[in-house]
Amino acid sequence: MNTRSAHMKRAESHPLNGSAEQISVTFVRTVELAVEQYHSEEETCPLNEEYRTCGTACEPTCENPNPRICTKQCVRGCQCKSGFYRNANNVCVSDCDKTDDDSRYKTCPPNEEFRECGTACEPTCRNPNPKICTLQCILDVCQCKSGFYRNDNGDCVSECSKEGK
Repeated sequence: MNTRSAHMKRAESHPLNGSAEQISVTFVRTVELAVEQYHSEEETCPLNEEYRTCGTACEPTCENPNPRICTKQCVRGCQCKSGFYRNANNVCVSDCDKTDDDSRYKTCPPNEEFRECGTACEPTCRNPNPKICTLQCILDVCQCKSGFYRNDNGDCVSECSKEGK
């Protein structure tokens, strides 16, 4: 075997030898895995919630468990896990409390106010000025007062930290 043939044989068996398509797919998947790992390590969500890079803008709530009309907007952040619903106190629960109509006018947490028809795109520390939003009405909900933003802990704050908390 001549020297040229020996070099060709070694090049063919090299692990990085492959089509451009194989190398591109491997590279893209490696980047995707790195991003997923970064977000799973970076983002901690409250109980019964999980971080989503492209979640729904119309998360199921106790007031509206099956949103019918919704924008296709990707929302990044913590959302209720499957089988859970966000209640009026912004907590993800598996079983929504059934109350009579008179009790819906409840006292809200600090810096929040009761709204008979709240927005599906409440300003948050991660997205303080939602640009695109559905006109969906979230019934009987406590939401942040004007000038306040919901942080990752579910509280309404006037100033957000860099982490969104």
